[in-house]
Amino acid sequence: CDAALPRGAFCGQPEGNRAVCVGHWKLVSESDHASQWELRNLKRDRIESKCLAGSQLAEGQQMSAV
Repeated sequence: CDAALPRGAFCGQPEGNRAVCVGHWKLVSESDHASQWELRNLKRDRIESKCLAGSQLAEGQQMSAV
């Protein structure tokens, strides 16, 4: 979390994982060293059952830059 976050955004490292939440989007990686990210739409998928990293590539890339 080196970049300035948008208003209302959250960035953290819960339990050794990395997470960025902006609006209804949540980007998560399993560890500091993992290069694979999972992107979730919390508004449409409250139980976080669908990873959208492949279909929402631009959103995931923008958030991973944070």
